[in-house]
Amino acid sequence: MGASITGTLTASGVTGGFDLSSYPLITAERCDVLDPAHCTMRRLPDGSSLIIGREPLEGAPGSVSYMAELLRADGVDLILYVSNQRSPKGASQKLAAQPPLTTDQLAAIITSDRL
Repeated sequence: MGASITGTLTASGVTGGFDLSSYPLITAERCDVLDPAHCTMRRLPDGSSLIIGREPLEGAPGSVSYMAELLRADGVDLILYVSNQRSPKGASQKLAAQPPLTTDQLAAIITSDRL
């Protein structure tokens, strides 16, 4: 069982949907589940794995969701989605041309010691 926080956020005048989830690590997410052309995975010095991906969303043309997943060495799986739609996981109202955060910003957030 896990926990999730969802909503919308605005950064630099751009609004989009977000979803932050935390689960016990059951299986490792891999780029073959996402669009392999827009997914990278790398091992971090602490033994965790960081996956950064990008997925097109149903709905309005140009709808996209960015994802950062941290498979922590202590067995915790953190996943952060941010999109340019109200919901980062499905067809909903498109709010902006791009998500409010970049994949680099997602990686910085998900690997921060503040989570």
